[in-house]
Amino acid sequence: NTQKLCLKLGHNLFGTMDWEESSIYSLTNKYSGMTTVPDQVSAIMDRTVRVMVTAIDADGHITLSRKANQCKAWEELKNTYQSIFEASVVGVHKEGTGVFLDVGEGLISFCHLHQFTSTRVNLRDWVKYGDIYRVAIHDIDVQNKRISCSRKLSCTKDYDDYKKYDIVDVKIAMPIECDGKITGYNVEVAPNVRGIADVPYIPRKFEQGESVQACIKKIWDRKMKLAIL
Repeated sequence: NTQKLCLKLGHNLFGTMDWEESSIYSLTNKYSGMTTVPDQVSAIMDRTVRVMVTAIDADGHITLSRKANQCKAWEELKNTYQSIFEASVVGVHKEGTGVFLDVGEGLISFCHLHQFTSTRVNLRDWVKYGDIYRVAIHDIDVQNKRISCSRKLSCTKDYDDYKKYDIVDVKIAMPIECDGKITGYNVEVAPNVRGIADVPYIPRKFEQGESVQACIKKIWDRKMKLAIL
């Protein structure tokens, strides 16, 4: 029998949805043998999602479909090359080569590490589930319903744009070590702009992905030297 989900639509108003209607993507069990709930189903548990009413029978039973709503969103998405989206992180590739992001209505896009940032980072430490990033759609595989996006394409700033700034917000990336001591950090100034920042006068510990302020010391040949304040 087809497994069903019960969804609350409002005060004392409920509907049901077949598992197969939960997503346009084929159902998969990531942890095979550990759970019978597919990833696409477990991902929407206890969450608010948009669905379509596909039927109401004589007894007032409401049948719902998230897949139908996704199909409509997919048709709209196919004409949005280069469009900018506010996307939320839903996962990191198991080999750390990229980030999976929800660009809306549960449509999942993949952003390769080289399209995500110019900075050397460990994505597992850099991003967290639910983080919001601006991305641009740069490729859509209609047949396989695969979407590729780029955080770099969504950013117009380059090194020259920062020559008029003294202090900027940066994100901490990989530390730079010498003889077992941290002497500086790789930092992201913008998706297209990276830099190397000296440790502050009074050293303190930083986490990857942490936002801090830094003073720009020098910009040259697509390089930037900063000092963390």
